[in-house]
Amino acid sequence: MRTEYSQWEAIATLMPVKLPDIEFVEQEVRGEPWLFAHNNVTGQHARINAIARQVVYELSGKDTVQDIVERLAPTSDSEEKEAIAASLIALSQLGMIGLGDDNVNLRIQHRVNELSLRKVSSWHNPLAIRIPLCDPNTALEKLHTRIHPVLSHWFFWLTVTFLLFSVGVAVLNGADILNQIAIVASTPQQWWQLLVVYPILKSAHEIAHAICIKRFGGSVHEAGITVLVLMPVPYVDATDIWRFERRNRRMLVCASGMIAEGVLASFGFLIWLTVEPGLLADLGFAIALTGSVSTLLLNANPLLKFDGYQILQDALDIPNLAPRASRYLTYLCRRYVLGVNSLRSPVTGKGERRWLVSYGVSAGIYRWVITLTIALYLASRYPVLGGLLAGFALYQLGIKPCFQVAKYLGTSEELQASRPRAMLTTVGLVAVIAGVVFLVPVPTHTRAEGVIDVPHQAQLFAPQTGELAEVFVAQGETVEIGQPILRVDDPVMTTRVAVLQSELDVLNLQYRAALINEPVTAPALRQDMKDTRNALNQLSESLSELIIRASVPGVVSLNTESSRVGEFIQAGSSVGHVVNSQDLHVKAVVKQSDISRVEDGVRSVNIRLAERFGESINGVLSQKTPAANRELPSQALAGGGYGGIPVASSQEQGWETVDPVFHLEIDLPEDTSAVGIGGRAYVTLEHQPESIGKRSWKALRRVLIDQLAL
Repeated sequence: MRTEYSQWEAIATLMPVKLPDIEFVEQEVRGEPWLFAHNNVTGQHARINAIARQVVYELSGKDTVQDIVERLAPTSDSEEKEAIAASLIALSQLGMIGLGDDNVNLRIQHRVNELSLRKVSSWHNPLAIRIPLCDPNTALEKLHTRIHPVLSHWFFWLTVTFLLFSVGVAVLNGADILNQIAIVASTPQQWWQLLVVYPILKSAHEIAHAICIKRFGGSVHEAGITVLVLMPVPYVDATDIWRFERRNRRMLVCASGMIAEGVLASFGFLIWLTVEPGLLADLGFAIALTGSVSTLLLNANPLLKFDGYQILQDALDIPNLAPRASRYLTYLCRRYVLGVNSLRSPVTGKGERRWLVSYGVSAGIYRWVITLTIALYLASRYPVLGGLLAGFALYQLGIKPCFQVAKYLGTSEELQASRPRAMLTTVGLVAVIAGVVFLVPVPTHTRAEGVIDVPHQAQLFAPQTGELAEVFVAQGETVEIGQPILRVDDPVMTTRVAVLQSELDVLNLQYRAALINEPVTAPALRQDMKDTRNALNQLSESLSELIIRASVPGVVSLNTESSRVGEFIQAGSSVGHVVNSQDLHVKAVVKQSDISRVEDGVRSVNIRLAERFGESINGVLSQKTPAANRELPSQALAGGGYGGIPVASSQEQGWETVDPVFHLEIDLPEDTSAVGIGGRAYVTLEHQPESIGKRSWKALRRVLIDQLAL
């Protein structure tokens, strides 16, 4: 794809010359020669191959670029000439060749220009702003001199052994780690610890890179801060590693930062595992969590241009993997889709083709996913600034390339012979993609978590505070309506009944004696007996109510903790259920962002019980709450190591969720058996199929409405 102006025309008549203090080293990559150039003054490096490498060898200040290219490659096409021009201009900008006649003090002047251009260009992408702060080379030299004796092979293998030991201990304590992660996720009050340890870990990460570079004879002339998606992250300029001819050294330099973070994370994990719960243990777990997660998700990810990407380049022996993969995919589109037959493949080494294609496709898809995720996060978290940054990111990813493709189709000289075909093919592809995105329906579903429950009348509640005096049935026994199950004893009420019964017996004796000796007092005693008998009858009725009876027929399921004789129970607390397979249902919760799909309609409900996950059960959505709240129907749904709903706090009255949720009630089919009430259930709500475009628009609209309050 041509740029706005021809670089070849700008450089063809110049007579470049190689500058002094530039080190040129030739290396073989996948059977093909590459030229590695290093500027010993600025610390910059460049890697070139193919015809551009041969042209650099011929630069003497006496021949023009056009003469050299015609001598070396007389059949080169316009695309190859543009690539040669781009390589030479890049070498000039790095202070490695001079393009003019006056080269006096060129290196010094270039260094000044380079630093100023870097400061300006670092702000071109506000999502990744690089701010240089200092030249740490002298300080690193002193530090390396002191610790150099320690940096040996045995130290490396000792570190690897320690990391493997820590990983083994972590695997053995996996359940405890997951539970602690759930606690951290559900208590935002502890998140400040992650923010405190993050810059410390990243500083250690970058220092490890720098020390490893010094260990192999390199230098580091720049350190500073990169503001990556509004998060400040330290960095060091590690470009000197390309002076190292051995790949294992370059890979070790790239891995050293992750190793340092892994060691600190291991120490943090062991501290959390061994000390008593408290601030020290919480900080240790914060170090372990941050050091491991940030290393795995960011630095070790080869689809991001961090350490994992650099290691993958050397492991595959494919320099400039990302830009070359992009150029190769562009070549395939121009050559086989747009019909530009004069192009030559940029693949130079054996076996590169499959790696360039697979990496280019994977990185492209991942770039879209991560950019959309960041854009939605910024727009929802920071409505004004985040919205602007999100718009910029989407413009760079989608809108700008569309303009470039349109300009290429309309003005490119290489399409003169095939422009109608190129435009027709492009329009057809766009139409097909748009049809797939906006017209082809795909299955749509909402996933929710719930617990098995029974109707309110099937639950057994303690009618009075007291002790459990008697259990009339066994666990799992079938009962009928009205059958006694438990009896609660209220000592105060029982004592009062005994007292009233004694008073009634005394009054009865006094009444009989009065009939013989004092007939005048008999009516008064009769009234006292009547009042006492009424009070005794009322208390007796209250005592009979302390017997918990079955309200529905079914199988008795008693709570183990509160169904032991002599156990003290509170009035209104649940002591068990009478389970009837015809009345089982699932209480589930869905996030506020998902309720709109549920309200649009549910075609079917699929349920999988945790006790037999392999079996699918069809349910019926019978009820949903009209408004969201923060109440969780069961502790089993609270955020845990294996998922769940994040909770903000837990009290005796219930669990409060971090985000509002809607409650759903789903009826299970008759004769559905369950081990017990409160078991976990996984619910899938199937909706009317929708296109990807329509679903994306609804998701974006929800973000705008819910987060930005538009």
